[in-house]
Amino acid sequence: MTFDDSAIDWLADLLSEAAVAEIMPRFRRLSEGDVRRKTSAADLVTEADVNAERLITARLRQRYPHAMIVGEEACSDDPTLLDGLGDAELAFVIDPVDGTFNFASGVPLFGVMLGVVIKGETVAGIIHDPVGKDWLIGVSGAGSHIRHAHGDLEKVHVAKPAPMSEMTGAVSWHYVPEPDRSRLARNQTKSLSQFNYRCAAHEYRLLASGHGHFVVYNKLMPWDHLAGVLIHAEAGGHAARFDGSAYLPSHVGGGLLVAPDRETGGSCAVSSGRNSSSLPKLSNLVRNRRSRMKPRSAIVATAFALALVAGVHEARAGERACRSPDSVDTIDEMFSAIFACWKPPRGSAGMTLTLQFSIRRNGTLIGKPRATYSHLGDDGPLNRAFVASVLEALDKALPLPVSDSMGGAIAGRTLFPRFTAVSEGAS
Repeated sequence: MTFDDSAIDWLADLLSEAAVAEIMPRFRRLSEGDVRRKTSAADLVTEADVNAERLITARLRQRYPHAMIVGEEACSDDPTLLDGLGDAELAFVIDPVDGTFNFASGVPLFGVMLGVVIKGETVAGIIHDPVGKDWLIGVSGAGSHIRHAHGDLEKVHVAKPAPMSEMTGAVSWHYVPEPDRSRLARNQTKSLSQFNYRCAAHEYRLLASGHGHFVVYNKLMPWDHLAGVLIHAEAGGHAARFDGSAYLPSHVGGGLLVAPDRETGGSCAVSSGRNSSSLPKLSNLVRNRRSRMKPRSAIVATAFALALVAGVHEARAGERACRSPDSVDTIDEMFSAIFACWKPPRGSAGMTLTLQFSIRRNGTLIGKPRATYSHLGDDGPLNRAFVASVLEALDKALPLPVSDSMGGAIAGRTLFPRFTAVSEGAS
């Protein structure tokens, strides 16, 4: 069967069926063995997640036997299930319980999310609230609506653009290491007020219905964002990655900034002290100029005000040898393994380059690295040699000999190692 708009009601009812059969009977009734840690004490999976995903997947396979189905819990066991999402003829992306920490804690802020992708484009998104028993639904070109339990449809629209000092929003700094974690949290106070539901489903609902202005996410997985971004866009909003590029189903890194619009008159002029005017591709990277500029959109205004530099880790010399077979068990060991292979050129002391990339569970690179920040000099050949030395270090160090636990924790996570030459010929 091919997918068309007539399937939206069926999909919405499917999410409700999973909630009634597998989620709500377990709410506030979980035993100790029903909850397991994935990567941390804040990253959990429950029997409700697993069984709801199985039910949704089984129903989808019956109706769409040739479709690609990407579920959060299935991908947790096998990240390769994500491969090909950007090219699939038809794909369904499932988050069976978004806000699992809340669910496991007995807090009624969680949802069931489903995104529909056709040939690399998200065409529909559904967020079901099992507690409120309603749905937030967006369809490409048809707007976004709340479908209430009694059957009425209510059209939703994002909030009107506002200066940063009058915005309400959320910054998810939980996956950001220090010192940038503290800076993001501190700079969030430049907004009027903050919210943090620990649940993207309800945060996207808040934004799409005009009750909040922005959210900032560092960790990108498709089940967390495809449905919400499409719904928000159809409600009149705009989303972009930290470098300003469009967010696509194939993206698992690069951060995400969601705001009311793209072309708001810039009323908040903020200098982050970084190269804010552009985030260059490696092929065009020759020099860096610091700048002050007036943002022309809510996206840019929010990014400036929050000084978005997530997950940066400074290069430091260590005792680990390049290509050491010793197992990588921590973030620090991972970056040490990369930096051990770096030999900056002579004359490059003080130069800095920050890369952005992600790796798979087996320690191999996902896609191509990008430069997100640089502080170079006036010598073009030396600048190019410095950039080449960084890329060579990454090429030598990968694949990393990550442990099983580290591989599961780091797979798909966006990394931002910063390479700074502190003395000539040494990192």
